[in-house]
Amino acid sequence: MFGAADKVDNVLRRSGADTRVVVLHMAAVTALNALERLHEKLRHHKKHLVLSGPHTQPYSLMDKFGFLERVGAENIAADLEAGIARARELLRS
Repeated sequence: MFGAADKVDNVLRRSGADTRVVVLHMAAVTALNALERLHEKLRHHKKHLVLSGPHTQPYSLMDKFGFLERVGAENIAADLEAGIARARELLRS
């Protein structure tokens, strides 16, 4: 996960100001610290994070430490399709 978060960060830096929403498919994500850093960087740049398909164990950990509350329940999607739908909603606003 740390490598994936770093890759996303690099992509965001290269993409410029056009990136407003990031959908992160959670199939294999477990590193909460990396997610925290990514979320804070996105918020700092007035961008959104949508979590797609978090598995039970990472979901429980994120909930326990208040991360889900910081991201917002509306930005937690059951699957990739729902995550993309949420991203479209955010882009319309």
